[in-house]
Amino acid sequence: MKATMKKALAVVLTMVMLLGVLPIVTVTTSAQVSASPITNPHRKTNLSGSADRWIKNDTYWDTEGTIQSTPLTFEAVIKHPNQARYGGQLLGSYVDDSTPHISFGIGDTGRPVVRIIDEELKAHQFMFYGNGYPYYSSTYSAHMTFTIDPEAKTVTYYENGEFVETKQGSWGTLPTDLKYRVGGDFREGNTNNFKAAINHIAIWDEPRTAEQVVADYNECATAWNSIVWDDDDTMIAAWDLTKQGENACRDRTGNGNDLIYHQGEGVRPDTFGSSVIEQPLTGTPETVEAWLYLPQCYDTRGGTFIGNYGVSGASAYFSFEIQNSGRPRCFINNGDGTSSTVTFETLDMRVSDWFHVAFVHDTTVTLEGETNPGVMHCYINGELKSTLACPIEFSDAILEQYCMFGGDRQGNGMTQRYNGYIKELRVYNDARTADEVASDYAGNVDVADENIVLYYDLRETPDYTSFEDLTGNGHDVTYNQVWYDEVLPVEEYAYSIAVVGDTQTITYSNPDKLMDLYQWIIDNKESQNIQYVIGLGDITEKGVDSWHKNYDPEKAAEEWSAAVAAITQMDGILPYSLIRGEGHDGVEYFNQYFGAEEGYTSQIDGWYEEGRIENVYHTFTVGDIDYMVLCLDFGAKDPVLEWANEVVAAHPAHRVIVTTHGYLEKDGSLLETGEAYCPSSSYYDTENNDGDDIWNEFVRKHPNIQMVMCGHMTCDSVVVSKQTGDYGNEVTQILIDPQNGLDTSSTPRGMVAMLYFSEDGEDVQVRYYSTLTGAYRPNSEFTTTVGSTVAPSYDNLGDDYLIVQDQENDLYSVVENDYFRFLGGSLRYSDVTDGYANIRFGYQFESTFDLENSNWAWNYGVAGDGLPNYKVGSVKTSTNVSSLVITDVPQAYYATDLEVQLTFDVTLLGHTYTAIDRVRTRSVLGVAQAIVKNYSELTEAREYAQSIIDACS
Repeated sequence: MKATMKKALAVVLTMVMLLGVLPIVTVTTSAQVSASPITNPHRKTNLSGSADRWIKNDTYWDTEGTIQSTPLTFEAVIKHPNQARYGGQLLGSYVDDSTPHISFGIGDTGRPVVRIIDEELKAHQFMFYGNGYPYYSSTYSAHMTFTIDPEAKTVTYYENGEFVETKQGSWGTLPTDLKYRVGGDFREGNTNNFKAAINHIAIWDEPRTAEQVVADYNECATAWNSIVWDDDDTMIAAWDLTKQGENACRDRTGNGNDLIYHQGEGVRPDTFGSSVIEQPLTGTPETVEAWLYLPQCYDTRGGTFIGNYGVSGASAYFSFEIQNSGRPRCFINNGDGTSSTVTFETLDMRVSDWFHVAFVHDTTVTLEGETNPGVMHCYINGELKSTLACPIEFSDAILEQYCMFGGDRQGNGMTQRYNGYIKELRVYNDARTADEVASDYAGNVDVADENIVLYYDLRETPDYTSFEDLTGNGHDVTYNQVWYDEVLPVEEYAYSIAVVGDTQTITYSNPDKLMDLYQWIIDNKESQNIQYVIGLGDITEKGVDSWHKNYDPEKAAEEWSAAVAAITQMDGILPYSLIRGEGHDGVEYFNQYFGAEEGYTSQIDGWYEEGRIENVYHTFTVGDIDYMVLCLDFGAKDPVLEWANEVVAAHPAHRVIVTTHGYLEKDGSLLETGEAYCPSSSYYDTENNDGDDIWNEFVRKHPNIQMVMCGHMTCDSVVVSKQTGDYGNEVTQILIDPQNGLDTSSTPRGMVAMLYFSEDGEDVQVRYYSTLTGAYRPNSEFTTTVGSTVAPSYDNLGDDYLIVQDQENDLYSVVENDYFRFLGGSLRYSDVTDGYANIRFGYQFESTFDLENSNWAWNYGVAGDGLPNYKVGSVKTSTNVSSLVITDVPQAYYATDLEVQLTFDVTLLGHTYTAIDRVRTRSVLGVAQAIVKNYSELTEAREYAQSIIDACS
């Protein structure tokens, strides 16, 4: 057995409690140990999971079989925000008073409790601890541990690693071979279900020592985001209820004590899921009805069950929700300056039971004391409970945006999702009468009603799923799971590039987490073969220049210093590039802080303006691929784009990744003039270029620009779109911006987009990874096509470059010419009097190149005409020199340019290409004139050349 265990967070209420008739006595013990000081500077004071597990009486997890051992240590992490209400059972085996059992939970006095009936069926033993809820909150901050000493017949309770008290009991044989229920017990209807949220549970078959409990808590508090379930032989089972689907049921110890999940009615909107109604509503929501469940202990915002607030920057929106303290609320904003918010302050729907709510918007009624017509009725369980003024009509603009089911903010990580369960939702485009609402509450529905807009019946619908609008109106819901807790690693790849989107929120609120983000990249350099790190701007929040309204010099200095400290950790370890975002990163600050960092500036290969880092380029090589990262300032102006055109044209064999902060919209389209937050808006600078300008004036013109990466527009996914350039080349465009959606000030996740490349750099697998929580966004893959359908021109290429064509897809690319050099033309000695000459075109190949097996071939002819009566031969003067000889060129063609083009096969990155040399042009007369002028030539050669010149004259 191990003395310690790495387990980071588990909930284990394992106790076997005293079943005796003796009075319970509090025992003081010398074994009391306080939680040791937590020295980790990044300690999480509030433990937060990736999904809440609110337990209904029909929602629970049962062990698949019996657990043979008696749980002698139980540890759990929960949140129970309301101090005045009964909690219920966390882990229970109670059936009835005549069956041995052990249960752990929160009693009706708000105190942790253990209940035991032993094998001898003695009287119940209840053990209550503490004085209520001094430590509970709306976050996972309650770490509970019970330890049972079967020999001493004592039970000790620890709270957040601190000893609370030990109680003496009396029992006979503690029960074994019991089935357990997580979130309740086995009494009929699971009426003792837990009324709060469970994060983790773990149980051991030995009592943990005080030192071990402290160590467990310390690890929970410091390493919550990197849980490691140890193979401690004494651990019976551990269940991580922050996981989704089957992952929540799996016994993390590997002992096979898995759970069977019973969901019951309704769906629970996923914490990080997105349930989108597939088309905008076809009628205004004059009546909205829902069957909802909200835990009685919930003390913050219940959340939105349908709405479209916050999507795509829309100015017109609506939302129907349960507000703070269980109050029904709705708000309407028509986008034209008219809006209304209605909150039913006298109602509290935190009842830990299903309730039916109906909002009815009636514009024909004028409330007493109001001058304008319009009210909102609120019905609960078919009865009118309250009517408040709502003097506004819905405008058609409300219907222009897609809606969310169970939430209202697509771009904000579902932060306003509904925090309970939903089992029915209806929307009508008319004001339902009281009789109609009562009928709806009774379960009657007419899907053919001309006024019904949508209807979902979710009684049999599992969590995390898409579902159908039963009216047939097409308002089906598509579920997008946006977090995976367990994702198989990418195994088939050659190298990776790490991309960091907007970090402004972390830099401002959690600079220590910014350190952690970049430290994760460094720590994983070798294991994930990270070759380069790309930053996409908005490094800071308040780090703007003095002209900006957000200017805060003191905060700016703090943020830029934090950013430099975090990012320059990579100096000498990993190469990286940076850009800025104008709305948050001041250009002078950017140059002051990073422009003065030699570790960064030494990586720059070219500058638009020497000494200034907002427009620069970097190059790096992976295997046989030369990359360029071209960093353009936010809204790069015309002179900068002219420079960028020159830089890319001067590096035709590099695969270019362009980074600029504002380029794409959330839907992958180009950010255009007039759209919200476009670089050319008056908020920034009207002379800035927007995404469409950058595309048209720069990106589309170059066949070797492979990708454009940007940030600026908050989105919850790695957005990928493609466009075709002027050469028929496909440009992959990528938007990565987690700020205020995935990375919030209250919940920093340290997002990094890991792009895993195949050897040829064309197939890319994406893992959008939270370096702080260990969770992933959905997997995605894409291809980046290398090459163009139109062959580049040799007019703009020097002799150092060669055009090649992929034999699989016929796409053209430019590579460095590492294969041969053209030697020029020469003449054979022969008798000129017969009116014919022989001209040789010479090529010297690298000695390592296998010319013999390269399918080399010649193409030849005469510019603008055919060459009659010529003969062609080829010779090799050595293993790596090959010449094409055009024989018997008639005197009439001595001054005519003869054209020769060489082709041969090469293999690059697993692809077979045909290399196509430029057309080489020489004339007999021109070569002769060159020979005559070259005094190093032999006399015979010069005399022969002179005779050709004479013949031509």
